Amino acid sequence: MSNFNAWPRIGACFAIAASSALPFDSAHAQILNKETIQLNTNIVRQPKIECPEAAVMNGEQAVIPAGATEVEAPVTVYDEDLGALSVLYPDLDTSTDGFYGSLPCDASIGGTLPTVAMQEPSQAEKDAEDYLKDVEPRINFNEPPKFDELEDFQVGACSITISGTQSRAVPCESGEFLMSGQPFEGRDIIFVHGLATKHLKDWVSNHQAAQRGWPEMAQEFLDPNGYFRKYATDYWSDHLRENLWDIKSPGNVNAGYQWPHGGSPAYVPKKNRLLLVAWSTNQTLEYAQNALITQIKLAMQSDKNVLTPPGYPKNFKRPFCSNGCVLVTHSTGGLIVPTALTRASRGNFGPGGQVVAKHMQLQVAYAGAISGSRLATIAVAAGGAAGPASQAVDGVLCPILEKFYETPGVCNLDTSFTLNTVLRDLVPVVAQNLWGPLVNDSPIPTVTVAGGHPVGNYPPPTPFFHAGLDDGVVSMNSACGNPTKVVVPVTGASGIRVSSLIKAFDMGTQAPRGIAIFKAQRGHRGVGMPNDYLAGGCVPYLSPTGMVMPVENDMDGTFWNTRQRYKNHYSFIQGTIDHSHPGGGDQSNTWPSTMTGNLSVPRRYLPSLGVDNDEEMSAITNAGIFRKFSDGTWLVKPVFATLMHEYHSGRYIKFRIFKKTRKIWIWRRKYHKLLNHENLSEAHYVYEYVGRR
Repeated sequence: MSNFNAWPRIGACFAIAASSALPFDSAHAQILNKETIQLNTNIVRQPKIECPEAAVMNGEQAVIPAGATEVEAPVTVYDEDLGALSVLYPDLDTSTDGFYGSLPCDASIGGTLPTVAMQEPSQAEKDAEDYLKDVEPRINFNEPPKFDELEDFQVGACSITISGTQSRAVPCESGEFLMSGQPFEGRDIIFVHGLATKHLKDWVSNHQAAQRGWPEMAQEFLDPNGYFRKYATDYWSDHLRENLWDIKSPGNVNAGYQWPHGGSPAYVPKKNRLLLVAWSTNQTLEYAQNALITQIKLAMQSDKNVLTPPGYPKNFKRPFCSNGCVLVTHSTGGLIVPTALTRASRGNFGPGGQVVAKHMQLQVAYAGAISGSRLATIAVAAGGAAGPASQAVDGVLCPILEKFYETPGVCNLDTSFTLNTVLRDLVPVVAQNLWGPLVNDSPIPTVTVAGGHPVGNYPPPTPFFHAGLDDGVVSMNSACGNPTKVVVPVTGASGIRVSSLIKAFDMGTQAPRGIAIFKAQRGHRGVGMPNDYLAGGCVPYLSPTGMVMPVENDMDGTFWNTRQRYKNHYSFIQGTIDHSHPGGGDQSNTWPSTMTGNLSVPRRYLPSLGVDNDEEMSAITNAGIFRKFSDGTWLVKPVFATLMHEYHSGRYIKFRIFKKTRKIWIWRRKYHKLLNHENLSEAHYVYEYVGRR
């Protein structure tokens, strides 16, 4: 491994300059430039920015210059909106993160670093980590399953009824079938859920249906009352009610929450047709891949399990996915889809699978387990992969598993079956080494959303076992689509070196929350990592709360680069996002529309440590995300870049001296977050700006 101390202390501006111009199609660049010019026509050039002044401190007291008059009492401000980044920094391209090295002022001033934030893991946690790192090399693989090839098929003809029974033929890919104002311009959407701990729990409880598998017991996946199909419906129903339409009560008008750019919040049920894919956590990834491709094929051929909203145009005759489907995935779904589509496009599922792959448009991966999750390692370890249980397992890992399975005393039960479940594939070394090459060859672009929740839905000490920042279940490294192989604790998570640990501490939130985030940033620095190294998110310069980090070295061009991505994967949004919320799977954290909440109710994530988690920000590192498809839709609309605003929190003193009013800061932190982040969630931004014209 490279010697950190031998590396030059590269200035952030120099490091960014070398990497900000990421390559993408020149035609896309021309389109983006025109769009950017159009967006910036009303920008007023600002005068040269004067950087704020820091107070000279004597202990906890600010030293006021001699001769100062009209000295005011200290004032504390929180989350004050300073304006759009595109207006504040008109000479910088703020559409990606490439501008941060050129910011004119230090984003952090002063502050304190609580001693507890530097607390090292306990010996029990270190022992448990030593136990876990022995698990991955011992995982055994069975002969991969063989499935019947899917036969070739023709997608049916498309037409539009003019009046009565008269209709005219229309090419399926015609723009006439796109619907302005609808998510993904009205395209059909396929939803693929994440890992189901209920499936595991029911297996442990000897629930007969949970032990039935694909494809032998296909009725459990295809029939409306099938065990796995009912689970998929329940998994997504809250999410769909909030963002699209109510699949359990199609006439419900309190569905489809939106706050369009320049508009007002409203419930507007959407018109997209949907397919909810059912798969079993109790089988390995190959079965989920085959179940996905087969169910899409059936939907394209015969509308099997296609859900049609009341608002879908009755004069449209268009086979499902005939003009391209959008796949929306959560957690493990983010690993299933790209690997399945790569295999399908190669003919691994037969000619029918190749037809399916050709009709997929793009993927949105919420909290994707793209590089697996250490929780899978914990579950597999308890299943016996690493030999007899130890005190570390009993004292540290078993409480995590009890929460995971929602079953007390689960470590005393036989969970050896997990070695033949998708948990095997989610162990990070398997996800990256076995499935990573297929993820890298995905035939469609993937837009990712990642979270760095302070606690997530698993209690401490879970964060210690994740590689850096995480949402409680998957690390941000995984959810961002970063292929860096993290063999903890040797190499450490992708991250940054900071100019000051004090300035890297978030003073703008309540102390327990700031401490939890800072501990996650310090987690798994790896052997030999310097003290000023912190784990990063999707972008090196922003923490999960949007705090602008005091980066001295962004690690660009090194093994630890946070901007690395699988091919065709683009980070889009990051925030303090709880893992369960995007899929609507946590009943303690439901969407407001579930209780017919009014329009003013904030769309926030699982509260933690006495604070609501409501931050989202752009995590765009590659301008290629602003590509335009041939039908005029954008992968992400360029106007999204104008939504990033600068906020600040801090404590300052005002006084007059030499006939001028001065403001000095005792401490200050800057934040870059999306407009309306207090009232919207990442899903609302996705449905408004991804795959739209």
